[in-house]
This record gives sequence, C-alpha cells and structure tokens, in this order.
Amino acid sequence: MKLIIEDEILKNYEDVENKKYKNYEELKDFEDICIPEKVKIIGECAFAECYTLRSVTLGRNVKEIQGYAFSKCCNLKKVYISESVEKIETIAFYGCADLKEIIVSEKNPYYSDIDGVLFNKDKTELIYYPIAREGSYKVPEGVESIGEEAFYNAYALTDISFPEDAKFIGADAFICCYRLSDITLPEKLTSIESGTFEECENLSSVMIGDNIKDISLNAFFGCYNLENIIVSEKNPYFADVDGVLFSKDKKTLIYYPSTYKKNYTVPDGVEVIAGGAFPHILNKVSIPESVASIEYDALNKYTKSMYIEIPKNNKIINI
Repeated sequence: MKLIIEDEILKNYEDVENKKYKNYEELKDFEDICIPEKVKIIGECAFAECYTLRSVTLGRNVKEIQGYAFSKCCNLKKVYISESVEKIETIAFYGCADLKEIIVSEKNPYYSDIDGVLFNKDKTELIYYPIAREGSYKVPEGVESIGEEAFYNAYALTDISFPEDAKFIGADAFICCYRLSDITLPEKLTSIESGTFEECENLSSVMIGDNIKDISLNAFFGCYNLENIIVSEKNPYFADVDGVLFSKDKKTLIYYPSTYKKNYTVPDGVEVIAGGAFPHILNKVSIPESVASIEYDALNKYTKSMYIEIPKNNKIINI
C-alpha cells in the first residue's frame, strides 16, 4: 500500500492536522510513502516504528528531517532525498536495520551521495552510512571528516579504510559497530573523540599514527575483545608497551585493553594511572611503588571484584 501525506509539518502521528493517520494502527500496512510538495518538515518520531515501511520519497519542498523521524523502521531499505532538503539529523534513521541506500537529488545544494552513502555537497564530510551495508568500506578520496554518529550501529561493517586527507572523526562515529575488527586511524587525525569506538565488541586492534595528541576517556569503552593498541614510534604524545597505552614518557598508564591479560603488573616507573585506564574487569592489578596517583574512575567500576595489590610503603597521594 502507498501513503501520500498532505500536512505541512509532520511531528508525530497524533499531531497530523487532519487526524487521518493519527496512530500506528492506521499506518501499519503502508510499505511506501510519498511526501508531497506541501510538506516542509518531517518532525521527531514522525514515522518511528513503522515496521512495514520499505521506501520513502520526499517532496520537493521538504527542508528538514528531524531526529528519530524514521527510527526503528526496520524494513526501510531506501530513502530518496529531494533537492530542497537543507538539514538531516543523522539520528533520523536510528535503528533502520535494513537501510542500504540514501539517494540524493543531484540538484540538492547541501547534500550528495556516493553509492548510497550520505555526504555533504562537496563530498568532504561523510555524514551517514546506512547500517545494513555489509562487509568492508573504503572511505572515498577527498573526504576530510567523518561526522558524529556517522556509522552508529553499522552492525554489518567489518573493516574500514581512510583516505590520506581524512583528519577528523566525530564523537560516537563508530559506536556499536559490532563486527568491526581492526582499524588503522588516518595519519592526519589529531584526536580520538568521546565514544568513537564505544561498544565495538569485536574490535581487536587499533593502530595510532604520528599525529594523535588527544584520546578521550570513553573512546574504547565496551571494546571487550580489544587486545592491542599499537602506537607509531614517531608519535610525540603516546606510546605502547606490549599493546597497553601510555603517555610518551611512559609515566602515565592511559588505557589497558580488556583482553590483554587478566592479571597485570603495572611497570615500575609509572607514576599516574589515568581515569578510565581499567574500564573492564580483571582478576588482579599489581601497583608498583612508583605510582603516586590513581585518578578518579581509573579502577572505580570494578574495584569490588578486582584484587588490587599495592606495596605497603607506597604513598599514593590521590586515589
């Protein structure tokens, strides 16, 4: 069945002015939706949980698609973006588990697509990657940034490679990419934002290049199979010791991969254990005399089930 909407602003089913399609029970049988020229805004949750919906074609006057507009439309496979659209919130397609293509009109001055992946007009920013696309993905040449939440819940993504020009990856960009296994970060990248690889459960190895100077606290939280963080020897800010992340001078332990070893002895000479250093459960952590400070939340989440060995003569000034 096909549905044609006739309201200027679609907020949610209850807010449709003529009340004709005011709840999910009246929408559940529609598979294709054509939104005509009169509609200008597709509001939050407008078609959320429309489980039978397969395709959406936007009218020529739609200017904005708000957050969760098509949330959990689990059979939605394709979206056609008209030339008038000026703003798309990436979370608009949250949970669209079968979405493989976003096709943008060539006349749109703000957005474009390359093989069904959403970009800004000049193709320097990857904005949204449809989550049902399977296997590996090569970010096209010329792309400089990956937007926030761009690959959010891309459950079928197994591998990704970046072009030389890439220099920014937004917060939560790869959150919940459950099958992503290995990643080599772009050479020009200078920071790893909060939640960038959070809950990437199969991520086993991360390669950090020469120019990374900032790594946020929760960048790898929930990466339960992470074994190694390997840092370029030319990086002036960070180093690794057997896959464990340290500051360049190796005086601060920054992050311990969750599957490295269940018993770990912090190397002698380490003075600070950073917040978030041990976010996952271990059996035992042995602290050397050199450690003077254990920052807030370094061990906090699992201290009740983790044995922490501290020398009697150690004088930790902060814990």
